[in-house]
Amino acid sequence: MKEKLKMIGAKVAAGTSAVLASVSMAFATGSSEPSGGSAVSSADIASVLEALRAQISVASVIEIVAYVLAAGIGLVFMWWAARKLIKTFMGAFRSGRLNS
Repeated sequence: MKEKLKMIGAKVAAGTSAVLASVSMAFATGSSEPSGGSAVSSADIASVLEALRAQISVASVIEIVAYVLAAGIGLVFMWWAARKLIKTFMGAFRSGRLNS
């Protein structure tokens, strides 16, 4: 049994080291310079921010908040009902009105 566990542990260790080696090779560039050759300018960031502003509006944010709030209220009521149900059953078991 111990030999089998040692063999499984060795396979896991070998697999883990192989994965870590492949991940480190995937992100290695071979030099200390950035791989694009150019830095990101403020014009690039401005275009991204403009696209985000076009997609996100006050109405969409309010809609998301309303959905999250409605889902939260539903979860709170389900949690309350589950606690009430468990309390009722446990009380019935303890008092002997409900037998297993």
